[in-house]
Amino acid sequence: MANILAVGIATIDIINTVVDYPDEDSEIRASVQHRRRGGNATNSLVVLSQLGHQCRWAGVLVNEADTDIILTDLNKHHIDTHDCTYLNQGKMPTSYISLSAKTGSRSIVHYRDLPEFSFDDFKQIDLSNIDWVHFEGRNVDDTLKMLQWLKQQHPHLPCSLEIEKPRDNIEKLFDLPNLILFSKHYASHLGYNNATNFLTELKLPSATVAACAWAEAGAWARDKQGTLLHSEAEKLNSVQDTLGAGDTFNAGFIHAILQHQPLESALHSANQLAAKKCSQVGFDNLVNNTTEQAHFLCLKADLPEQGFREFKIQTEQGELALFISCQDGETTAYQNKCPHLGIPLNWETDKFYSMEKTHIQCSTHGALFTLDKGHCIAGPCVDQSLMTLDLEWREDRLWLSLPLNFSL
Repeated sequence: MANILAVGIATIDIINTVVDYPDEDSEIRASVQHRRRGGNATNSLVVLSQLGHQCRWAGVLVNEADTDIILTDLNKHHIDTHDCTYLNQGKMPTSYISLSAKTGSRSIVHYRDLPEFSFDDFKQIDLSNIDWVHFEGRNVDDTLKMLQWLKQQHPHLPCSLEIEKPRDNIEKLFDLPNLILFSKHYASHLGYNNATNFLTELKLPSATVAACAWAEAGAWARDKQGTLLHSEAEKLNSVQDTLGAGDTFNAGFIHAILQHQPLESALHSANQLAAKKCSQVGFDNLVNNTTEQAHFLCLKADLPEQGFREFKIQTEQGELALFISCQDGETTAYQNKCPHLGIPLNWETDKFYSMEKTHIQCSTHGALFTLDKGHCIAGPCVDQSLMTLDLEWREDRLWLSLPLNFSL
C-alpha cells in the first residue's frame, strides 16, 4: 500500500441530531449530541488508513483541550501527525452541525480563527518516502506555492487536489495536480446543474484527471483524453449521516487510482464507499462493512462473439490474471491459473482453445477443461476445476466482483 500525505485542516464537529430541521425563529430539541474530530483532509486520511495505506497529516494544531479529541481519534486510526505545526495560542476550528434524522442531510455553521498551514511549513516535510500528496483547496496562495514547489522538487510524485468550495482565485491551482476532485457545490456555484456540462467545459491540462460526485445522480470522471465516464449512485435503504460522504468518495477514488483501477471502476468503488458512509454514523469500521471489490473489465463490444479475452487487474491482494470465455452468447470468467502447477494456461494472448475448439487447453501439459464449467476431463489435473469468478453486466459494461477475502 501507499504512503500518503494530506495537507489541510482538522476541526471539532459538534453534531446535534434533530428529528427534522427547525423553522426559522423557532426552537427544537436535539435527540443526540456528538462531539468528534472533523475536517476534510483528516476525514479522507481516516478512510485511506482503513483501506490499508500509511497516512500522514500536515496541518495546524493548538495547545488546548479540543486538540486532544482530534489527536485521540487520529492516533486510533494510525494517522501520523509529526508534520503538523503546533501553536501555543488560538482555537481549533469548530463546526456546528444540525443533522436531520429524517433525511440524513446536514447544515453546518463554521467558526475558524486559526492560521493555515503555510508553504514554509510544507517545505520542511521530508517527502522522500511519500507516494501521493493530497491537498485541500484552501489557503490558495500558499497552496499554489506548495504545488509549484512539489512539481519542481519532486516532478514524479503524484498529487491530488480537492475543490469543495468556491474561493477567490482558486482556479490558479488547476494546472498543477494530477487529479482534481470537485464537489457538486463548487460546480453549482458556477451555474452548472449537472456534472456532465461542468466537466466537459472545464479547462484543464491534458494530463489531468478530474472527478465530480453529484449526490444521488452518481459520479463522473474525465480522463486524460477528455472522455467522460459515469457511475450510478448506490441505492440506499436508509440514510443515516451524509457528513463526510464527499471526503469518503475522495479517499475511495484516490485508493482506486493507486490500485491502478480503470477510471470507471474507480468511480464505482468510490461511490460504494461513500454510500456506506451515508448508511452509518461516523467513520469507524467503515471499510470493514465492505463485502466485495468491484472491477470494471470492458464494454460488451470489446468482447469476441466466440472466443476468449484475457485481463490483468490490480486487486487488494495483488495482480489477478483472468480470462473471459464467450461461448454461444454466454460469458464465464476464470482465473488464468492451471490447477496442476498454478501457471497461466496460455502461451499467446487470448489463445485458450484446444485444437478442435471444443475445450479450454493448458498449453504446458495439455490438460483439457470444459468450456461451460472449467472442469478438467483430461491431463495431469483431471477432475479438478478452474476457479470461476463472478461477473455482472451493468447495461453494456462488464464488471468483476471479488470478495474481500479473495485469495490469489
